[in-house]
Amino acid sequence: MKRTGPAAEVAHRSSSFRDPDGAVVEVGGRIFRLVRGPAVDRTRKFLASELCRMLVAERLLVPTWEERGVGSLGVELGIGQEALERGNVGLVLGHEAIWFPSYPHEWPAEMLWEAGRLTLELCDRSLEHGFGLKDATPYNVLFCGPRPVFVDVLSFEPRDPADFVWRAYGQFVRTFLLPLALWRFCGVPPGVVFLSSREGLTPEQAARWLGPIVRLRRPVLTLATVPNWLGRWADRMGEGLYRRRTVDPEVARRALRTLFRGLRDQLERLRPPVSTGSGWSRYEEETLRLAPEARRVKHEWVVATLRRRKPETMLDPGLQHRYVRVGCGGAGYPCSGGGP
Repeated sequence: MKRTGPAAEVAHRSSSFRDPDGAVVEVGGRIFRLVRGPAVDRTRKFLASELCRMLVAERLLVPTWEERGVGSLGVELGIGQEALERGNVGLVLGHEAIWFPSYPHEWPAEMLWEAGRLTLELCDRSLEHGFGLKDATPYNVLFCGPRPVFVDVLSFEPRDPADFVWRAYGQFVRTFLLPLALWRFCGVPPGVVFLSSREGLTPEQAARWLGPIVRLRRPVLTLATVPNWLGRWADRMGEGLYRRRTVDPEVARRALRTLFRGLRDQLERLRPPVSTGSGWSRYEEETLRLAPEARRVKHEWVVATLRRRKPETMLDPGLQHRYVRVGCGGAGYPCSGGGP
């Protein structure tokens, strides 16, 4: 969930990231979403749905609620009534804050893969309840510890039962599958891709990175090579390529189900291999053997610092990359950690 501010400025912005339907505000550690115009009714419909209740109960979707009157809350947020009206704000939502949010340009490939898996699961679940996801970007996902949580409730919208096209397909390929292919076959971390562009990789860019031999391998052939060949034709078609097409509702549902199943298969092919070790894997053993005195001095310094500072949390960037609570038993020791 992208943090923006100050609050007084947010009501005048046209979007949060690029969504014209709303903006996110953080005030005093509390997270609010300002919902605009026609999105108000469909957002209320989704929040009242069984789908929303199920996803929140399973911790797949961030807990969200409608705040009290927009005007009175605007005063608390430092946004005047005039600014709210000018920004066409008709609904304010409250979100449960995610502790220590991280973003795709900071993730390893494993986190991007998990975010993609969650996105496709939500697509499948939404299909059965008459909703769909209007976009498919990893920026809609945050991590609560190791668990991905979808945070953009405005992505859910009622689906036309006769429409068999998922318009977010191309975005899913660019921001999930192609960056994972680049990591799998070239060793380029996803962070390199997203630091360059939030839009991920186009098939043309991926084809240049992956080289002639890899371009003929599955799933790269269907994700990058063929789309690259067809790119000029698609450019000539323009918006006509994406015009709404309608079929029998049951046929449309089966077509989308098949599409999501195919994307899951492609995602599985690009699953990052399980790491068997790293430069830190034998850190404790090696330091005990090679530098016992240095290890003792370091351990004493860490313990003394924790006792003196008494922090509530700390980040262990070593072996396990874990965020840990400290202060067990009042002694100031880590509750868990990846190294000495």
